[in-house]
Amino acid sequence: MARRRGISTIVALVVYTVLLGIGVIISLSSVTNVVQTTVYIEKIAQGDTVLFTMLESSLCAPTTDAPFKYVLSVGLANNAEKTVAMNYNGIDETIDVANCVTRFMKSIKIDKYKFSASHDLDEYVVESDFDTDITKRTERIYISVPSSEHGVAEIIIHTNFPESDADTVCPVEDETHICTPSMYCGLLGRSCDNGYLCGGGNCCCTNP
Repeated sequence: MARRRGISTIVALVVYTVLLGIGVIISLSSVTNVVQTTVYIEKIAQGDTVLFTMLESSLCAPTTDAPFKYVLSVGLANNAEKTVAMNYNGIDETIDVANCVTRFMKSIKIDKYKFSASHDLDEYVVESDFDTDITKRTERIYISVPSSEHGVAEIIIHTNFPESDADTVCPVEDETHICTPSMYCGLLGRSCDNGYLCGGGNCCCTNP
């Protein structure tokens, strides 16, 4: 009788160990999928919505940790001053807008672009090797400007695609344009053709 109980205990331990191992494998697999999904989402956000990422970044304001959209709004409220003196989080900081744009674009390795931020008659323009003859992607965002009668500024960035890829970017003759990101394209009920080179978070949408 004691021998049978001993065998039963051993069998139970083996079964328990096997089940525990399977549980650990499933758990690790789930964690890996979550990590991979998170990385993919971050890649889309940082790689395919350049302007949004720039405006939310605090790269150029290390002392105050202010997002670039705040720096722009203060600068545009003061007639687009080249250097913006501001107070954020109770700390004073002065930022050069053009230098900020240049540093950010360099950090994400984009060397052909044209950035502009316009409010009423005031405007910032920063350009680097931009070529109007090369196919480009355009992103546009509106931000609020404090203490202003016309309180909204238009921020636009044009980035050139590599010349070798120009023919595969959403062709104008096919009446398509680039949507950023593809999620919005789907929400608007427009078609997305993955045969064109539009980036991980972009797609070619038919014109409305």
